Amino acid sequence: DSRHTNKGGQRDAFLALGRFLGLCLWFNHEIPLTFSRHVAKFMLGREIAWHDLAFYNAQLYQGFKHMLLAARDADVDFANDYPCNFEVMVGTKSVELAAGSRDRVVDRDNVHEYVRLYARYMMEGCVMDELTAMREGLLQIIPKDFLSGLTAEDFQLLLSGGTTKVDLANLTQCISFENSSSASDDDFARFQVWFWKIVNKMTTEQRQQLLYFATGSASLPSGVADDHPLGDSSRIRIDVVNGRDSAGNASQALPTASTCGQRIVIPLYESKRQLRRKLLQAIECQSYANM
Repeated sequence: DSRHTNKGGQRDAFLALGRFLGLCLWFNHEIPLTFSRHVAKFMLGREIAWHDLAFYNAQLYQGFKHMLLAARDADVDFANDYPCNFEVMVGTKSVELAAGSRDRVVDRDNVHEYVRLYARYMMEGCVMDELTAMREGLLQIIPKDFLSGLTAEDFQLLLSGGTTKVDLANLTQCISFENSSSASDDDFARFQVWFWKIVNKMTTEQRQQLLYFATGSASLPSGVADDHPLGDSSRIRIDVVNGRDSAGNASQALPTASTCGQRIVIPLYESKRQLRRKLLQAIECQSYANM
């Protein structure tokens, strides 16, 4: 049957990819290949947490964060605002998040379980065969014990490299800003000046961390420093959002990032000092706001 043949061929392709990754690691050969954090963790045999979704789909992660906050707010009509069951739609097909859970309604008491199961399905469940084949191929080349001390960040840095100096001129070439806040043109321009003054004083390691935070790689996007114009896929977008929370207070949230979209979201902080502190905290810890 053709479907069985195609599935077998797909598994072989991911098995070969895992072997290729293993050979690159074994021979210390850097490649311009970026994985979302949950993929790197799967390769290393690490447990994948629901907040790893932030590195894969920041928009969905933020939606779940708001959902969890709403579940704790007695003034929110949770059942009316979040009418969903323990299922996920894949195209036109409904997939149960747990056996017999299709008709189970999400409520304040079980919302954490729902978010965890949904995130796990999106990161693992729908591609489990492919991830398993890739890890199997990797372990055919690299002994499991050699990977035991690595974090997901270590794994990605070993693959894509992290020793190249990150030039400020090259960074300015690939980073663009978008004003998604209610800030005036003057405030938006002042924010950009603050940002570049902060980056200008960063160490090489911190600039690499900034790149890793945005792209999953400590190296500049391909095409940077060449004479060729950069395409959208090589650009890093910084989305400046409202610097105040729903209560009107100054935001204390950290910058967030989506590596698959090469996008950093930064609140319009009230001072350069606050921007520097929050940005460095985010990139050094690889954290996501209020996790």
